[in-house]
Amino acid sequence: MPAVHERPLGGALTEIRNDVWVLRAGAIAEAGGSVTLLLAVDGLNLETIVPGLDAAPGYMSTRFVGIDATGLVIPIHDPQAEHAPPSSKRPNPPATLRAGHLVVISRAVAAEAQASPLGLEDILRALVSASVGLGNMSRPLGRIAEVVSECHVAHLGVASTVTVDELMSMARGRVSETGLVVDESPLSSKARHRSEHEPAEGSTPARPLYFRGPALDEIELSDGSSAVLQGAVTTPLLHVLSAGVARAWNGADGVERTRLGGPDSVVNTLRELGLLDSLPSWRIADDVAWVGDDARTTVLSPDGVSPLALAGSSHVVWSILVDLRAVRQDVLVDSCARVFEADAREIEGPIEALLYDLWTRGLLVRI
Repeated sequence: MPAVHERPLGGALTEIRNDVWVLRAGAIAEAGGSVTLLLAVDGLNLETIVPGLDAAPGYMSTRFVGIDATGLVIPIHDPQAEHAPPSSKRPNPPATLRAGHLVVISRAVAAEAQASPLGLEDILRALVSASVGLGNMSRPLGRIAEVVSECHVAHLGVASTVTVDELMSMARGRVSETGLVVDESPLSSKARHRSEHEPAEGSTPARPLYFRGPALDEIELSDGSSAVLQGAVTTPLLHVLSAGVARAWNGADGVERTRLGGPDSVVNTLRELGLLDSLPSWRIADDVAWVGDDARTTVLSPDGVSPLALAGSSHVVWSILVDLRAVRQDVLVDSCARVFEADAREIEGPIEALLYDLWTRGLLVRI
């Protein structure tokens, strides 16, 4: 699959936002197709801190770059960028481009450029902050982690300005591995059936139950901690949970407080962050494909024997899940009630039954 070069930014974000991770970063391609991503943090402007970058051999972009679901790097042309040389005067990069290095550039405290290695949490936070349209992607944290796991990562502190050659030389001398290994979403492997403590549809539990709050994505890290991406599609928020807090969060699978574990301080913190809730939240499973129109959706999971056709109310429920990405059950019910012009209490039971049916089929993730 060849890379797409010089794609206009405005059209690209509309057309490819669900497939391509768009990052505010510079990019330099080597002859063999390995790309160095340059990410400026601490309010630094990459074009100011590295003057002449747009004239460097292999220059692709100083502002935006895209990475598709297969890991190919896609240069995205920003028509508002100043001082960019015409595309006709730039050498064409190789057809296949992949990220090989990630250089995070921060402001140095001392006059001499220096920086301590960044931890994985710092890298994730920097990349989430620099991402465009992250909430529209499928498995956004997983996609970021996959790219980072394939890169040599360097952290550079720059006091004033640095030439391109100096930057690349320093970056090569300070490479560190993140040790990040990416697996499937930890929630996708949860048992797809109600626990013995969960109430049946329409009934009220004897004691409060704890569920995970709506999250766009989550990954488990090698030290037992978890990174959770939460919030609205347009403004996702990254939480990095220590191992102990992550255990409590992962255990909130429709259980009573005595089975949740962890001290009250941890539980209270998770509730304040919206990461624990009294109702389940839902999102479409990562490996599910679907097509549809205004009246019908056809859904297929990789292990599905045949496609599942959703029409009428089930089509509406699926469409709302597509739009909201990760949604609390009562919010989903209220959204459906507005569409149907019905009382939410009257449709709550049938919608909950549908959600659990789709969950047992592996089409939804109960967060």
